[in-house]
Amino acid sequence: MPSSSQKGSLSPPTLYYEDFGSRPEMRLNTLRALSVLMGCSPGLHSAHSLGVSEGEWRALRSWLLNRDGAGDALWFWRADTHGVRVLHICTSHVLVGTNQMLRDL
Repeated sequence: MPSSSQKGSLSPPTLYYEDFGSRPEMRLNTLRALSVLMGCSPGLHSAHSLGVSEGEWRALRSWLLNRDGAGDALWFWRADTHGVRVLHICTSHVLVGTNQMLRDL
């Protein structure tokens, strides 16, 4: 589990861009969906409630279901049978692999 600060909040998750998918489109779809999910309150969310496209939704759920690739993110978000469950609000994160992201753009 990410370490806790003295205030009891979770440390920012480290997200690895290359783990978002095997193709540029999938990685960018995951990134777009995550950008919406970041500030969501705890609870169950659907593609409709998040306002993400079907491709973004599929990419996000695929990444979250890949427990090895999702890593620290699983302390914040989980794929659920009926959507994506936000466990904790994520106010900051570390994204590794921005050079690949820039190439994908």
